[in-house]
Amino acid sequence: MGMLARTTARVARDRPQPPARSPVEPRRPSPRNAPMRPFARTALLLVVLGAPDRARADEDDEHQTGNNHGRIDLIHLDSVVQGRGPCVQMKPSIPGKSAWACLWRNNPLYTELRELLQSAFTTGKRCIVYWSAVDNRSHKTIDRVECWRT
Repeated sequence: MGMLARTTARVARDRPQPPARSPVEPRRPSPRNAPMRPFARTALLLVVLGAPDRARADEDDEHQTGNNHGRIDLIHLDSVVQGRGPCVQMKPSIPGKSAWACLWRNNPLYTELRELLQSAFTTGKRCIVYWSAVDNRSHKTIDRVECWRT
């Protein structure tokens, strides 16, 4: 062995060694799997929650006009509310504060639409329910309905 090799080996042996880790001591995370910093986590959460989501509807202002496609899951009739006919809930749910869409008797096609809603509910047909207004109970006001065989 040359003189340089012996000197390097002696220097390496004399250098203080870091203390050995105990087997229960947790490893420090590498930069790749380091936990997210609180600011970054909060910023990411705000971006995700702030993104527009058509399925989430907190305000009916966004849903003054619209439509919903699906099957009629429930029909409700209430004689206490004058002038209102059947109200329906659908799967998937109608967006907004209220998941109901109601047919009012002042609709020129009230009889036809009522029969179509009842038939679609009974036979399980798929429908599109359209509305252009929201009543004082946040229910959509049905303007027209389209249903088809599946």
